[in-house]
Amino acid sequence: MADISAATVVLPRAAVDREARARLAHLDGWRGLSIALVLIGHFFPVPGINLGVLGVEFFFVLSGRLMGEILFIERFPLKKFFKRRFSRIYPALLVFVIAAMIGLTGTFIAFKWKAALTALTFTYNYAGILITRAGALDHIWSLCVEEHSYILLALISVVVPARAKVVRLLMVLALLAMANGTISYGLLGMSYETTYWRTDVHIASILLSAASATCWLFRQAGRRLSA
Repeated sequence: MADISAATVVLPRAAVDREARARLAHLDGWRGLSIALVLIGHFFPVPGINLGVLGVEFFFVLSGRLMGEILFIERFPLKKFFKRRFSRIYPALLVFVIAAMIGLTGTFIAFKWKAALTALTFTYNYAGILITRAGALDHIWSLCVEEHSYILLALISVVVPARAKVVRLLMVLALLAMANGTISYGLLGMSYETTYWRTDVHIASILLSAASATCWLFRQAGRRLSA
């Protein structure tokens, strides 16, 4: 069995790229399912089941799995990693925020610039709780959690080279995030949104998925190399 702590093992780049692209192509279908769950949860709610929440969690799990492979297995260059993230997310976000702000009316008008600024700086999930909200931008909280997780996982990939330590650290951080959510909602009596939107709580599913993916994929790669 391959030792996940063997940080010196280097996987052939060409082989990794080919297999990774083939595997990740299958994630598109799962992403589609998560989006469908969110849409059904919002527009066609099912009594007793919050499919919207399930879809968001599903998407976070997929994101963690993908980031685990890119950052801890492929060791993707961070400059290229962030360039891709930015180019895929920010242009569409900018267009959406501008359109949403133009379309807002009534009481939201006085706070347009604040809400737009926090959305474009990926701080809406905290600012929406503490400062100001704009209903059309509320769902951007999940994008903020995603972006924060990219930064954290990228930082971990730099400062913790050994994969065994990476997995352990991700698990510990995930447990702390879950405990934080339990304390915030269960003991301190914070509202659902005040707890649910925060990165320091909701990043748990991304971290757990990244840890599981890193462990499993590295062991699989080790078996292929030793075969």
